Amino acid sequence: IQSFGIWDPVFNLTTKHVVSFCTQLINSDLKLTWNCYSVRADRVDDEQARIMKESGCQQVFMGVETLDDEIMKRINKREKVDDIKRAVEIYQNHGLKVIGFFILGLPGDTFGKSIGTCEKGINIGFDDQIWSHLTPYPGTSALEWVKENGRVLLDYRTATTGSREVVFDTSDYSAREREKAMSLIQWKLGHWYATVNPRYPQFLRMLLVMAGIALFDFKNSWGQYKKLAEFL
Repeated sequence: IQSFGIWDPVFNLTTKHVVSFCTQLINSDLKLTWNCYSVRADRVDDEQARIMKESGCQQVFMGVETLDDEIMKRINKREKVDDIKRAVEIYQNHGLKVIGFFILGLPGDTFGKSIGTCEKGINIGFDDQIWSHLTPYPGTSALEWVKENGRVLLDYRTATTGSREVVFDTSDYSAREREKAMSLIQWKLGHWYATVNPRYPQFLRMLLVMAGIALFDFKNSWGQYKKLAEFL
């Protein structure tokens, strides 16, 4: 074993907990690297980030959901975009990579807002973004909202974790638009593996990726082609 990951609803709920865990890890002399899933932006401070890095942490995964303040209010996130910007800056100043978890299709979301959130995340400086469609589970306010404002298209039990399948849609955000938004977001993030069939021959895959960049993310095509060259 060379590394491990911590899955915790809110690992950094208190600085005291973070410092206690990291101090014990340092004193154990295990010399293992680790990643943290997941943290809240509004709980981040320099003391946490410093000792997490010192104890071997390499990446933190932040539950962002959206970068639209109005949608944050609707889902009772109790954070603001400024909290997220500040948290990303603190972590990166201490040499930690920051990956954001995002949800497409939250109450009040639209095609334009989804794409806007992705682009804001790129501008804020996230090292990567992981996107999933909202899946309304039984017993949640999300399911009650869907019943009142949309239509269920897929039984949540058949949707995989971190699903890229459209489970429901609404009158102002159709299933087709949701699929298109998810595909466009993957192109913007350079996640070509999620959009080009890996069973295709490598040469064909490369051509399709180059064509996809020009078609879906022409504005950032130069940077995307540089990333592709580095990948190859």
